[in-house]
Amino acid sequence: MKINPREIPYKKYRYLYHALFWFVSIALYTIVYGTHDGRYFDQLKINALTLPIKMSATYLVMYVLLPQFLYKRKYLSFFSLFGASAVVFSTIDWFVIERFALSYYYPNTQAILSISFTYHILIGIIHIYPIVIAASAVKIVQLWFTNLETTKQLEKDKIEAELKFLKAQINPHFLFNTLNNLYALTLKKSDEAPRVVLKLSELLDYMLYEGSSNMVSIDNEVKHLQSYIELEKLRYGTRLTFEQHYEGNFNGKYIAPMIIIPFIENSFKHGASSNCPKPTIKLSLKISNNQLEFNLFNNKGIRSTNKTSSEGIGLNNVKRRLELQYQGAYDLKIDEQEDSYSVKLKINLQ
Repeated sequence: MKINPREIPYKKYRYLYHALFWFVSIALYTIVYGTHDGRYFDQLKINALTLPIKMSATYLVMYVLLPQFLYKRKYLSFFSLFGASAVVFSTIDWFVIERFALSYYYPNTQAILSISFTYHILIGIIHIYPIVIAASAVKIVQLWFTNLETTKQLEKDKIEAELKFLKAQINPHFLFNTLNNLYALTLKKSDEAPRVVLKLSELLDYMLYEGSSNMVSIDNEVKHLQSYIELEKLRYGTRLTFEQHYEGNFNGKYIAPMIIIPFIENSFKHGASSNCPKPTIKLSLKISNNQLEFNLFNNKGIRSTNKTSSEGIGLNNVKRRLELQYQGAYDLKIDEQEDSYSVKLKINLQ
């Protein structure tokens, strides 16, 4: 099971964790030193007596030296102050042990007390700083996890913001094209205009309530595509040959909303243009083994091109959305010839 460090209620039980840490440290020191001479209870009292020194040294490093110097890459200052503090706390530790512990619990220690001051400092460092280093390592690892999660969250927020911006671009662009279709019909005083308005209302309903979602069912997306196709077929009438084929079980499958329609918009715009003698568009959508295969073909007039500046909002937009939402899980191939234009898109729905 994957554990998210942000879900650990550290702040709520912070003092309990600290108390547990120091309890375990005293127990370990008592066992290590007690095993040497067999006097576990005396070692427990000595370690309890010197606990404030260990705590002071540890918290100085964790909450002053690390954030003020090491994290800011002031390495010389950090190691200089770390070394100085080690000498100070080791001296205090030895003084406390000599004055209040050894003479009381171990009266026959004159040979030890006569050893040089440098030796006492080294003994003090060995007595204090393993726990300081251990606690600081925990703090550094905790900060690393926190920074990692923060970085991931910022990246996620950035991607979500960009996706929302891209979707906001698609909707007005799509609406603009549809209104142009409606305008063309009204100019012709076509009886189909009311039907277009009805279809348009269905499309707007979909965009408002489904298009803002992160994922939508493929069934709903196909219905949306078919509504749009019906609008375009009303506009171009019998002069346009449109073929569509759907295959596979769409039930329970999901896709990013409005990820396919920009390609279809582009096909109608250029494949059904007036300079194309026999406009033909062929669409197929297939689902097999959790993979969606979308194929689209349109012919075009010799002077027509599917790559115009007006596609900046449409095709470039959907390409960017594919990169953001299906990174490494899609394959897009666009083939433009002098008289045809085809799109092949595969998306791993898992």
